[in-house]
Amino acid sequence: MARREPSETEKIHALPWALSAQAASTVFVNLAMAGPVFLLFLDTLGLDKAQTGVVLGLINFVVVLSVLFSPVAARFGYKRCFLATWALRTIVLASLILTPLVLSRFGTEVTYAFVIAVIIVFALFRTGALSALNPWMLEFIPNRVRGKFTSASSVLNIVAAAVTLAAAGAFLGGEPSLMRFSMLFAIAFGFGLASVALYSFMPGGRPVSGSEERADWRNMLGTLGDRNFDTFLLGGALVTLGWVAVSPGGFLTLYLKEQVGLSARETAYCVSMAMGGGLLTSFFWGWAADRFGCKPIVFINVLAMAAFPLLLLVLPQRSDHSFAWAAFLVVMIGMALPGWAVGYSRWLFVILIPADRRSSYTAVQLAVAGLAGGLAPLFAGMVLSRCEGLQAVIGMIRIGPYTPLLLASSALLMLALLVFSRMPTDARVSTARFVGMFLQGNPLTAMQAMFTHTRGGPEEKRAATIDRLGRARSPLTVDELLEGIYDPSFRVRMATLNAIASSRPDPHLTDAMIEVTRSEYGVLSVAAAWTLGRIGDRKAIPVLRQALDSSLPLLRGTSAVALALLGDRESAPLLLQRFDKAKELHVPYAEALGKLRYTEAIGPIMDAIKEHDADVIRQTLAGSIASILGRENMFLLLVRHVRDSSRDALGEIHYHLRKQLGKMAEDKDQMRQLVDDCVDCWRRGDIAGSVGPLRAIADRVAD
Repeated sequence: MARREPSETEKIHALPWALSAQAASTVFVNLAMAGPVFLLFLDTLGLDKAQTGVVLGLINFVVVLSVLFSPVAARFGYKRCFLATWALRTIVLASLILTPLVLSRFGTEVTYAFVIAVIIVFALFRTGALSALNPWMLEFIPNRVRGKFTSASSVLNIVAAAVTLAAAGAFLGGEPSLMRFSMLFAIAFGFGLASVALYSFMPGGRPVSGSEERADWRNMLGTLGDRNFDTFLLGGALVTLGWVAVSPGGFLTLYLKEQVGLSARETAYCVSMAMGGGLLTSFFWGWAADRFGCKPIVFINVLAMAAFPLLLLVLPQRSDHSFAWAAFLVVMIGMALPGWAVGYSRWLFVILIPADRRSSYTAVQLAVAGLAGGLAPLFAGMVLSRCEGLQAVIGMIRIGPYTPLLLASSALLMLALLVFSRMPTDARVSTARFVGMFLQGNPLTAMQAMFTHTRGGPEEKRAATIDRLGRARSPLTVDELLEGIYDPSFRVRMATLNAIASSRPDPHLTDAMIEVTRSEYGVLSVAAAWTLGRIGDRKAIPVLRQALDSSLPLLRGTSAVALALLGDRESAPLLLQRFDKAKELHVPYAEALGKLRYTEAIGPIMDAIKEHDADVIRQTLAGSIASILGRENMFLLLVRHVRDSSRDALGEIHYHLRKQLGKMAEDKDQMRQLVDDCVDCWRRGDIAGSVGPLRAIADRVAD
């Protein structure tokens, strides 16, 4: 009976085993085969730069053979092949424990040959394991959580690596002996076997059946016809060539020791600090890649990686401040490295590799990455050997053996950026837009509110969180505000609409408000229409015009005001027509016509004043006329003056009206008489009687 395929839920619940396995493997790697410990081990053996480059290159060169291992792994099962070869690679590398014995009995040349032999056999088993692991990971990590998994994995790996390197640096001391390295290799052996045991709990990885795609030569060659995949491989290879040589796992350790003048302990501490820098950003990069796409993440971090070699050139050398500056620089680059890993992983596994051709695609990707990873340290070692005697000073920059390598590294990384720029991706925003999002509003408040939003909570807490999201005025909060529109709580939905009204304009928010307005959800639609007016996006004008025919009177009135806020003067005649037919909506229509300064509405609004008894309505209608005339502020001051002292206010009004209107009219005496008649009516409390003179005044002003 065929085995049941694990569900996505089962895969997600098994991911902690994978995270634990990767953390154990990270300890193994940092103690036995990569990073400053292994480089210092080779340096202690007395290997020159070229020999060190050969050793480092072999580990990656052999990965090219993944094109041979992948079909075998697919046939016998990814999980079975991975566990077997992962265990064998651990056992083989453990033989480095014997290095002090070999050196004492046979000398440096034989010891070098012994190390090379161990590395070759180790690399063969490692390649077999990676050939099975990559397609297996595509199976047991669901795409919807891949960014989060990568960032969580990065954090755990960083913690494991940082603690490991700090402890290893303290254990090795300033001048480490080979026996101390052997002790570290013995500890690494235990963590390597633990990694195998933990991976065994992961589901999937069964043999590929005959109906499924396998990584045979025809299928692997077929991947080379995928232009986007080929371009991506080229960009990734350039990053590898440019970065591996100067990375914390490359020749950076020797550069800090030989050129900058740090001790072995200090170099280990620096690399550990670089890992610590990644802790600050790993979850952020994973969240950003899932939310905005991988291209901006890749661009920003590759650019930081390209700047790193140039900054190394200006590090103070052999001074009291060398360690502090070196530590600061590696922490900064440590913050960028998880972003590159997350962006690269998502771009490759989610966008470029088809699920039904994972075997052949991952085999080719591993081979190309292995080739680039092998060439990088090999060429770096050759360059350093050739430039060993190079010494010069140009301004603040010291030209030394590492200078050509650092310049070439930066150039290759910049070239990689050019290659990536030609590729399509799933990015929702451009790189410039992504950076700009953190320069608008208050990103710190936005991030805090977004984190709180993910945790939910009672109605009151959710409403307060939504309010903070709006006050942050950051484009980062768009998705959370969109979610708030559909919150089960009416209070939270209303808070969301208010928050959107106070936030920065965004097309997605405008579209959501248009949809709510069009749906006529009672008070929510009214609030959405008001929000559209405050947002200021003229794309909302058509739906607001349609809302003028809504069955909801309040929505009709609010839409009229929103159209005025958007400056839609073309709607003014329609608003005036609706004003004449809807006494209950006189106030919003009048306000809208006042904001649009539609002079044809003065007469109808003055007539409407007589139809209402409520002072607040008449005052609002009069204020709309003042707005049309461009005297809104003067009207406001006069209203306040009337409230304080009506007699003094009328005298003041009388004086100014006679003076100003008298200058404007051709028949000054007749205009002044109209003003006198109007003010006399006000003094007697005959408001209705003042309408005739006021209309005559308005007609003359309009003419």
